[in-house]
Amino acid sequence: MSDTNTQGPLALVVDDSTVVRRMVCAMLRAQGFSTCEASDGIELLEQVARQDVELVITDLNMPHMDGLTACRQLRASRGELPLIMLTTYQNQTNEALAGGVNVVLIKPVNGQVLAKAIEQARLACGV
Repeated sequence: MSDTNTQGPLALVVDDSTVVRRMVCAMLRAQGFSTCEASDGIELLEQVARQDVELVITDLNMPHMDGLTACRQLRASRGELPLIMLTTYQNQTNEALAGGVNVVLIKPVNGQVLAKAIEQARLACGV
């Protein structure tokens, strides 16, 4: 875990690529979020259990536990938590949405696209 800012709502960024995690965290901090990081679905679930996470942005394909499996478990236990999936494979969008993810973004993303996705995910969850 890496807390990089403690001012705004806490967003968890999950990706097995350190570069992607840091890039997404920087975009989130520019939008007023606090951030923490995880490298796979197992760490994602552990972080959400330990902290007051208000947004999850996760990669789909990761070792140990993929993002979709983790999101399905989160949706069952925390239905109101906004979930955004990042993937490089557009053909996985329908499966992710059916698994409870609010928004799927194709990598790479920029700050404006991410901001709109966050708004959409929050609205979908009523937060």
